[in-house]
Amino acid sequence: VVDFKDADKGEKAPLVYKAELVRSEDGTVRLYLYDQAMKAFSLADFDKKAEAVLAVSKTGASQNFDLNLTGNAFVGKMPKPSKRPYNIDVKLKAKERQLLTAFDNLD
Repeated sequence: VVDFKDADKGEKAPLVYKAELVRSEDGTVRLYLYDQAMKAFSLADFDKKAEAVLAVSKTGASQNFDLNLTGNAFVGKMPKPSKRPYNIDVKLKAKERQLLTAFDNLD
């Protein structure tokens, strides 16, 4: 997870948090956030909704979907990807800080 303003730096962007994306067969997606030591922390400062985009790089097709803060994770249903591999980018907001996490080449 990086500051949105640093996203254009790619892998060189400094990490703010770490994230884990868990996908279920029914399309449910759970996004867990961790500090640099991989310890869970309170998400009380985060907005209750995150914006996610599922994108297929080969076709350029993309679909938006929402993740809602539920307990210690952001949870939502992703649309069915038209092709594989695909990417999921998630925009989060903590207080006034815009954050981005990206998961690429998912199958």
